[in-house]
Amino acid sequence: MKIRQRFTFTLQAASPVHFGGGTPGELLLDGNDAPFASGNSIGGALRSFLGQGERVEPEDIQYYMGKGGSSSEEEFIESRMFISDGTISGMEKLPGRTAGHDAFPAMEGTAIDPASGAARRNHKYKRYFLPAGIELSFTVECDTDGGETEKRLPFSRLVYIWAEAIEKGELRFGGQKSNGYGRFTVRQLTCSEFVFDSPEALDQYIFGRHSAVAKDCREEALKSALLDPRPDVAVLSLKGCFPYAVYQAYQDQKLSGKGEVPSKVTGLMRNEKGDYYLPGSSIKGVLRHELWCLLLRMLQDRGEEDAESERLANIRIQKWFGGPDQAGAIVVGDVIIQKAQEMKLPRAESQGEFDLPKYTRIDRITGGVIDGALKTHNEVRGEAELRLELRAAADMEAKLFPLVYLLRRIGSGFIPLGGRTVIGLGEFKAAVTCVNLNGQPLEFDNEKLNERQEQLLRQFYDRFVEFVNKGGTVHDDSAGI
Repeated sequence: MKIRQRFTFTLQAASPVHFGGGTPGELLLDGNDAPFASGNSIGGALRSFLGQGERVEPEDIQYYMGKGGSSSEEEFIESRMFISDGTISGMEKLPGRTAGHDAFPAMEGTAIDPASGAARRNHKYKRYFLPAGIELSFTVECDTDGGETEKRLPFSRLVYIWAEAIEKGELRFGGQKSNGYGRFTVRQLTCSEFVFDSPEALDQYIFGRHSAVAKDCREEALKSALLDPRPDVAVLSLKGCFPYAVYQAYQDQKLSGKGEVPSKVTGLMRNEKGDYYLPGSSIKGVLRHELWCLLLRMLQDRGEEDAESERLANIRIQKWFGGPDQAGAIVVGDVIIQKAQEMKLPRAESQGEFDLPKYTRIDRITGGVIDGALKTHNEVRGEAELRLELRAAADMEAKLFPLVYLLRRIGSGFIPLGGRTVIGLGEFKAAVTCVNLNGQPLEFDNEKLNERQEQLLRQFYDRFVEFVNKGGTVHDDSAGI
């Protein structure tokens, strides 16, 4: 007796989401210019999640989701599952959903040169996204016998594993996941079952399946899934402030063109709520460059030639930030500026009136002022929290040390964030670097470590040195480079 089980997920975005189209930065749109998520993208995320852990046996994954014949000698196995395209709704309920004249919110950015850590000249980009709060709905269905005769994991249990992983943030959808995108919560999960035990039942499915009553199984899914413990996740954070203001050179749509003489004001980007923020990709660029420099120094100290040291540093840094053939272990979220104060200067020959700082561009060849090149900057002070996740599983302590080291340097003001750091902007002050390691809270003072903190960090450092010397793993001696 065959049973068709259809599960319908309704998810709500807890972070920005990017389902990419054919052009870099663009969203995937249907014929009516409405965003949607392709079934291939959803299915790829579901399968990738299963393949990264030990919760489901490879044979069960292959049984339900098939196997691609990547070569002429490899067997092709067709998937037993159907995964629909995802429909997106709720955009109209969100205030301030547009940025400028764009149909969707957009994040501008500048590509970073990994060698110098500086912005790459003429490499600006714009990436559109869907804001937190939108809803994504899709269905997964499969013909099964309920697992009574097949010695397989029941299909419903597989769906429940996905549901709990989505709720925990372990399973995300779309692109830019290492920048904190693609996180959802399970708003609703329903199941419809069709038992094909007679010709009449088949007729009912063909002609009346859309009117079938669906059972709500969200609570059952989130409570009853047989899951192994959550894979190792460390959450690192800095809570502090920008005492001397922070700046990035993006046009501020709300301030540009105000006043008697239209002008272009540049400063931090704003999210759909109007809050100033530093994008997670910018923070990740700083961390990547600083870690690359740290790895390079360590390899050069081993006596490697400069060119070889750079090559090896590039290989090892992919263990944290990913590369063409592997996903990164670090997720960096946007840094929202709280209690923001725009830095303003008293207007000349006027009492009680203030202006944003203005600068005149300098000709680098002559050292003189460039005519007509007056720039208005919006520099912002305020409080903020820098937060990142490290998903490392096997080599957690080894990968943890350099991140704690770099966050302590940021919190002490030695590594500024944002732009125009040469004039003192972007200095961040935080007293403590906090680490939550699988539920265990740890703290490291940024100014001076106490004896216990120093001993623990020394333990992480020893693992890090071993990790670097063995080519990026402390568990496989053959992996040394």
